[in-house]
Amino acid sequence: MRVVFFFLPLLLFACKPEAKVEEAYASTRIDFQPASAQTFTIRQDTVTNLRGEQGSVLKVPANAFVLENGSAPVGEVQLELKEVFSKSDMMANGLSTTSDGRLIESTGMVFIGASSAGKILKLRKDKQIWLSIPNKEGFADADFFQGSFTEQGFMNWELLEVQSDTIVVKHETIIPLPYGRDCVFVEYYQQVGDQIFRFKDSTYMTNDEAILLARLNADTAAAGSPAIFHSSIKNLGWINCDRFLEIEKPTELIVRFKDADFRQLAYLVFHDRNSILELYFENGEAVSGSLPSGDHVTLMVMDKKGEKHYFHKQSIILGEHNQVEVQLKRVDLATLQQEVKKIDQEKEKI
Repeated sequence: MRVVFFFLPLLLFACKPEAKVEEAYASTRIDFQPASAQTFTIRQDTVTNLRGEQGSVLKVPANAFVLENGSAPVGEVQLELKEVFSKSDMMANGLSTTSDGRLIESTGMVFIGASSAGKILKLRKDKQIWLSIPNKEGFADADFFQGSFTEQGFMNWELLEVQSDTIVVKHETIIPLPYGRDCVFVEYYQQVGDQIFRFKDSTYMTNDEAILLARLNADTAAAGSPAIFHSSIKNLGWINCDRFLEIEKPTELIVRFKDADFRQLAYLVFHDRNSILELYFENGEAVSGSLPSGDHVTLMVMDKKGEKHYFHKQSIILGEHNQVEVQLKRVDLATLQQEVKKIDQEKEKI
């Protein structure tokens, strides 16, 4: 029986895996090194501006958080931030890049959480966090997505809708001036009903902090692309700044592994896109459809039995190789971790 992966995330909500399967699946990720959390202690009664180590910026309004019962926390708030920009960090954190079955490409993911005195907090209904993510991939445009894990551990990203009358800053461009000061040209968009339109441009002088923010990662941004993407966030958790892939010539890939079960982690890692696709095996097969023909990818399959680790790695050109047989080989943990980190740099010869 073939299972086409791109319909899988919609089906996973309907079935509850057995506890032992969930434990076995989760245990494979224990040996990875997920992105470390950055913790900030903030006051609840003041506006707070925070900058992450990889360039994410958060503006948190005063009195933004409440307990699960709706009451305000007493004392300081601990805000947790994780930044995930590389494919190896995506893999180590159990993340992938699909939205309701469609392949997407990420310019950056963040996790935002909050607690006070050990109790989990959520955003108050009338509050929102202003989030800025650096455009490290040089996208001309991108959208924001909210992420959640399915019951079997797959990440699915849902497109955040722009609320009515919401102002969205789409482009922010530095303009050098001849007398040494810089200004920023900003394009504002607004949604009214079902339509989003550009309603105002603004050019203003900047202070040093604003210049630094607008120039963030400008060296890697493509000419004419915004240096930063902005959005208002109404829920805590995983947020992803992505664009959908428009695939002109789709193809499929069949990965066969006769000993497959829920313990394996299997990914297609795209060489020229900031995307990874997690595969799901059923009856020894994983069938991935709607893949972009001609793309170079690396298939990586990992398994853990007891304290022993197993690994398979294979370079593929989509459309030229439609069927692949997995043959795991035993490796030590250090080798496995090195192979995961290498996916951010290497361009393998096919």
